[in-house]
Amino acid sequence: MNEDEFWELAAGYAVGALSAEEERALLDAAAGDPQRQRILDEMVETSAAFAESIPEVAPPSGIRDALMANLGPQEAPADPLVDAAIAVPADADAPSPAGVTARPAPAAHAAPAPRRHRTLFALAAAVVLVVGIGAGILTLTQTLDRTPAEVALEQIVESGDHSRAEAEMAGGGAVVLDWSAETGTAVLTADGLPEIADDQQFEAWFVRDGAPIPAGVFDGTSEAQAVLEGTMHEGDLVAITVEQHGGSDSGLPTSDPIVAVETAS
Repeated sequence: MNEDEFWELAAGYAVGALSAEEERALLDAAAGDPQRQRILDEMVETSAAFAESIPEVAPPSGIRDALMANLGPQEAPADPLVDAAIAVPADADAPSPAGVTARPAPAAHAAPAPRRHRTLFALAAAVVLVVGIGAGILTLTQTLDRTPAEVALEQIVESGDHSRAEAEMAGGGAVVLDWSAETGTAVLTADGLPEIADDQQFEAWFVRDGAPIPAGVFDGTSEAQAVLEGTMHEGDLVAITVEQHGGSDSGLPTSDPIVAVETAS
């Protein structure tokens, strides 16, 4: 059984559209191939979940009568060849006129066989599309439910050069700094931050060669997580100060750091 045949039959199996012979052939093909078995299981689960997600809706009253009235009695289209074959003389054994050879009645036209495999292939494509859309929606929903800092932290952790450093604050809180040169990002996670006024914010700084460089402002009660603005360099010290809302106008700290994280090894 090739891949196209497997996918077609798998789609039919997921919606219960296979004959007993086709079902046996499909299950035999999947039994010896773990990947095919996994695909088959996923298609069955997706089909079931999709069916359960569609609410039952009662059709409007009178819709059946309206449909039947619109359809009306259906007559088969006339076939001149068939009509000619039916209109034979009453005496079938009577000889044909001189010089005329009697034409045999044409055979009835055979209806074309339904293209079942093509239908199942389309069904397989639809099931695969549902799987893909479902996975995409799930991923998008999970991403939208997370903050930019959470998304950036995941990327940093999954990078090939994830680094982490910690520092404690005087009041007992702690700050964790995660960064990656590969992604060019750094995320600061603080727990136990001091209370500040409503018109103030925390501001982060990269301290490089003794000079402070603004790295963004963030709010926080006792906990906070923020993506630092700008690119962190190897050996930078990361400090946090309390500034006016929006950050220091001068681009320089106006208060002493409440914590500083050493990143140099």
